[in-house]
Amino acid sequence: MTPLQDPKSALRLSHLARELAKGRFQIGLLMWSTIVLAALMLMAWVESWRYLAPLVRTIFDTSIGIAGGGTLVLLIVWYYLLRDQKLTSTQPPVLARAVLGSNSDVRDAILNAVQLSQQIQSNQLTGSSTALAEAAIQQGANRAAALPADLLYPEAMIQIWRKRLVTVLIILLLVYAVNFDGMNGAFLRLFTPGVTYPYPLPVSLAIDTDQQEVLAGDTILVTGQIRGRQFSSVTLVQQSRDEQKFYSVPVKHGEFRVTLPHVEHTFKLLATIQNGRFWEPWQTQQSDTLHITVINRPVVQQLTVKIRPPAYTHLPGSVYSRDILEINAMRGSKISLEGLVSKPVKSAQLVFASGKKQDLIVTSQQVTGKFTLLENGVFWIQVMDDEGVSNLNPLKYPVYAMSDAPPLAKVLVPAQDVLLSDAFLLPLKLKLDDDFGFSKLTLNYQIRHPDYLMPDTSRYSLRIALPQESEKTLEINYNWAMDDLSLSPEDGVDYWFTVWDNDAVSGPKSAQTRIWSARLPSVSEMFQQVNQTNEEVKTQTEDVLDAVKEIKEKVDELALEVTKNPKMSWEQQQEARQSMEQMQQTEQKLKDISEKLDKMIQSAKEQNLFDKETLDKYSELQELFQD
Repeated sequence: MTPLQDPKSALRLSHLARELAKGRFQIGLLMWSTIVLAALMLMAWVESWRYLAPLVRTIFDTSIGIAGGGTLVLLIVWYYLLRDQKLTSTQPPVLARAVLGSNSDVRDAILNAVQLSQQIQSNQLTGSSTALAEAAIQQGANRAAALPADLLYPEAMIQIWRKRLVTVLIILLLVYAVNFDGMNGAFLRLFTPGVTYPYPLPVSLAIDTDQQEVLAGDTILVTGQIRGRQFSSVTLVQQSRDEQKFYSVPVKHGEFRVTLPHVEHTFKLLATIQNGRFWEPWQTQQSDTLHITVINRPVVQQLTVKIRPPAYTHLPGSVYSRDILEINAMRGSKISLEGLVSKPVKSAQLVFASGKKQDLIVTSQQVTGKFTLLENGVFWIQVMDDEGVSNLNPLKYPVYAMSDAPPLAKVLVPAQDVLLSDAFLLPLKLKLDDDFGFSKLTLNYQIRHPDYLMPDTSRYSLRIALPQESEKTLEINYNWAMDDLSLSPEDGVDYWFTVWDNDAVSGPKSAQTRIWSARLPSVSEMFQQVNQTNEEVKTQTEDVLDAVKEIKEKVDELALEVTKNPKMSWEQQQEARQSMEQMQQTEQKLKDISEKLDKMIQSAKEQNLFDKETLDKYSELQELFQD
């Protein structure tokens, strides 16, 4: 082996340091390229989906530029430091230890030479002569010079990082191929970070309904459509001055529609959809805002109803002013209306469900009018302002006309069919009932002849004066003198009363009593009645005689006992009391018999049934009973 001219230079192992620095620089460059390329690929992939904000892209570009450039500069500096053996990893002792790790003789010789060289240079050689040290140094230098330059070159590590870089490149190409347009756009946006690029939304949303003005209370149909990605529903947001409402509306075949009933206030409306894919850079998509202007309709805010019943009823008036559910009044009542409207109006009408209409008086915001209640119905007030806008769905007021009930009439006396006497006087008592009073009363009759005579078909009527027509209940006594009717025996009179109430609206209503009969008896009926009375008197007289005989026996027995014992016992007192009561009852029976005889005699005189002698005998008999 040829000795080195400069052992000191050989012992620095510079050729090994240069190859080691070169290899490590290549590894660092491969590592830097792999990391930068992977970061760019990852960022481009994210950008292709997310459309990052300009600020985020700017931060990334700045960061990758500073970090990548700085790392590259540091890598170059690091290379030169390694090459020039300024770092510990390329110092001769470190390199010597790394040489031929399995050949300890070579390694020890070179390491010993390096150490002796350093001691001589620093004048720190001890325990050995300089000549021996230089000989050992020369020997180590010769062996170091014989080492190959690429002995420490990291070829295996370089191959590993080359494979990693190729893997990253392959992945990048695959991603690029799968999402070519997206990756192209992503790199464009990454390299122009200051430009705002709108995200191409996969769906478009629009409301088709035109901007419009509607009247308060109207119903609006809102329609719209979705293009692109399909959604099952959209959310409509209705924003007014005081509140915000949300409506979930189903989507069918890319279209949606919703009905907003009875709108009252001006509002804005827009449609929105929510994105359920978290990886996309948008959460909400909304349509343009639809502005709906609501024109207020006039509204009858307050209504006062005054009722004046018909004068003949003498009922007090009434007033309805709040919470009017229905109006009840007598038929013929005068109904006065006074309403307050929310805004000045030009005209107002009272409208009935029957179709009848009546103009009302308008004074700015006040409407007034009146009508006569004649039938049941429903009415409402229709108002119109200067722009021709009318109130919508006005309150409807049911009104009920209460009818005047018909009167009632009943005969109290005699309340049965009767036989007339020769006095031709029939006492009558009549009861009348009505809710407000009476206007007329008549006694109606028809004369009825026996069957063997020509019938009389005429009907007659007598007007009977009413004491107080305003009274609701009347009892009338009337003595009907029938002597001018020219009645003959067996003639009869069918009679009834007819009464009219005082209904001045619908006209008086009438009612009549039951038909009763009064007739003159035939001669045979008169004699039959006298005979019946005679039989009754006879029977009652026999009963009285038996009672008198029994009383006399008791009294005689009681008198005998008193004679024997003047002091009466309690039983005797009771017997005496019973006898007195029987005496009184007997006396009453005698009076009844006398009255019957009196009636019979009077009837016989009126009908001329007996001669004077027979009547005198009946009179003597009556006087006997009276005594």
